[in-house]
Amino acid sequence: SASELKQIRKLKKGLLGLFHDVDFNYVIDREEISEMKSQPSLEDMTKRAIDLLSESPTGFFLMVEGALIDHAAHQHDVSAMALEVVDFDRAVQAAYHFAKKRGDTLVLVTADHETGGLTPSEATRHDILRKLKVSAAYISREIKKKSFEKEALKDIFKSRAYIEDLTD
Repeated sequence: SASELKQIRKLKKGLLGLFHDVDFNYVIDREEISEMKSQPSLEDMTKRAIDLLSESPTGFFLMVEGALIDHAAHQHDVSAMALEVVDFDRAVQAAYHFAKKRGDTLVLVTADHETGGLTPSEATRHDILRKLKVSAAYISREIKKKSFEKEALKDIFKSRAYIEDLTD
């Protein structure tokens, strides 16, 4: 958990932090998924790793990946992807501030590939994108739980995706 990560005082040989059984959930889902409240953010993990690794007299290499940006892009989930980029940017800022104080540290930010071909157009409903509070993956899980019942689907799409005119 995030609190356990903060309690680590010194590295002896190594550290492996496993905070979720598979992929983390999207940042956009943080308020809806209670287990996320105990997961450290990418920024928190980056800061803590830097704190612990910077004690090494021989230096260190740290790789931080904003992997869920790619996942959201594959799913064409613009809202989830945008918040994942913001989350990654906070981690990069943590590394940048460390490097700036030190003067002997390189921070390299790159992408391994681009997915989704994201191109918001004039027809994009930005007003709705700004209102979304959960990812498409979360909505999908809600739909599955309701066994695709017609009225439940209408309610989920209305309350979560702001789609009211759902036809048969």
